[in-house]
Amino acid sequence: MSTRGYKIILIEKEVSIDWLTLNRPERLNSLDTVLVAELSQYFLEVATNATVRIIVIKGAGRAFCAGLDLSDPPTPQRRCRSNPCDRPTLQMARTHR
Repeated sequence: MSTRGYKIILIEKEVSIDWLTLNRPERLNSLDTVLVAELSQYFLEVATNATVRIIVIKGAGRAFCAGLDLSDPPTPQRRCRSNPCDRPTLQMARTHR
């Protein structure tokens, strides 16, 4: 299992498959600012990696993901309702369909 510099997500590689584990079982893998940043970084890196063809996402512990961690202090990005999605990431997803 590899962390590749991540604090929360774990990556296991199997030829062209990445197994990504959300590793916050004590918080039911809820999304906090650190986890969201790590997921964004991972997907930006994997978008330019032609060897990864499949990504399987799973959660550690008894839950896959409980959603947004409301106990995480709000950030300006979380407060912004006019831009619910990071535009570069959304644009990248649209171009890779």
